[in-house]
Amino acid sequence: MQSTSACFRRRTNTPQQIFYENLSIITNTERKKKYKIYHTIKKTRETGTFLKY
Repeated sequence: MQSTSACFRRRTNTPQQIFYENLSIITNTERKKKYKIYHTIKKTRETGTFLKY
């Protein structure tokens, strides 16, 4: 019984799942970057000066 649970735990952590987890982290950071860029452009239009973060 113990060996099957260990095997199941190993199966849940497949390279594909790790890849998808990393992919979600990457997409989240990309979304944050895009939002930051959009926010900077918006502020630039409002104030007329380019602000660097």
